[in-house]
Amino acid sequence: ETKAEPAKTTPAETKAEPANTTPAETKAEPAKTTPAETKAEPAKTTPAETKAEPANTTPAETKAEPAKTTPAETKAEPAKTTPAETKAEPAETTPAETKAEPTAAPTATAAPTGEPAEPAVGDVDDNGVVNTRDLIALKRYLLLVDKKAPANGDINGDKAINSVDLIRLVKILLK
Repeated sequence: ETKAEPAKTTPAETKAEPANTTPAETKAEPAKTTPAETKAEPAKTTPAETKAEPANTTPAETKAEPAKTTPAETKAEPAKTTPAETKAEPAETTPAETKAEPTAAPTATAAPTGEPAEPAVGDVDDNGVVNTRDLIALKRYLLLVDKKAPANGDINGDKAINSVDLIRLVKILLK
């Protein structure tokens, strides 16, 4: 059996001097490159959903100045006219034949016995005179403006007051 004793050591002193160095010069040439070919597939897209709210707008105020105008000058010469010659011969006229039947003008006469007189035919308003007032009274009844039938409205004597009576009254007034 052997036993070893640990060795006794002392630190050594070392002195190092700095080294003399010079920077190294390096020359590098640029690398030669060639363009790379790239192949890209189109991107897959989906339509986007957009929601837009209506814009609040206010009417724009516009100001326009009236256009300045100047009257145009026009020069017109009067037209030359010559009177036209017309020759007219008198037309031949022949007297027209008229056949008129005498009509007795309806008049209201007082009965000698004091009885009231018969109204004249066509005197719708019973005022003793046949005139346009009678025509108006009959029209108002036929157009349902007046509801009360005129006393003397049945001019043709058929016991009905209608448009036939109105036509008859117009004929009486035109005579």
